[in-house]
Amino acid sequence: MKTSITQIVDKIVQKLQENTNSVPSEAGIRNWLCKQGYSASDVDEALNELKPQLESMNSQSVPLHTRVLSPYESFLLTTEAKSALMRLELYGLIGMAEREILLERLEQYEGEIDLGGLEYVLSTHICVGYDVAHQQIMYQVLDGSEGYFH
Repeated sequence: MKTSITQIVDKIVQKLQENTNSVPSEAGIRNWLCKQGYSASDVDEALNELKPQLESMNSQSVPLHTRVLSPYESFLLTTEAKSALMRLELYGLIGMAEREILLERLEQYEGEIDLGGLEYVLSTHICVGYDVAHQQIMYQVLDGSEGYFH
């Protein structure tokens, strides 16, 4: 996946995090991103990557997550860490139970948790149950690297 598409996916993830009460329409997201200067073809490709998640959110009329981050959890994680956590869940690399385990472990640390802290907790508590290929994909998603979708 190209870097620009990864950035667009991150923007969509951030928009979904901000609008937990309602799911924005695909057309609304497309217009919002085009107004920010992204090309229509890149926006379409990013939306195609997230289409299954957006459709399931719209059909169920409930947020993707079982719950919204508490104010403490939101304060605990940096913006990059929150986006990375959301990407991991959107791409189907971790489930809701694993997300809860991560958040529980992160609450044990003092101060704000950045991407490195999230990666450490992910590697010590979640990745041990997966094969190497799955672990590498998780780390690439955390780093925002391109090329993890074929």
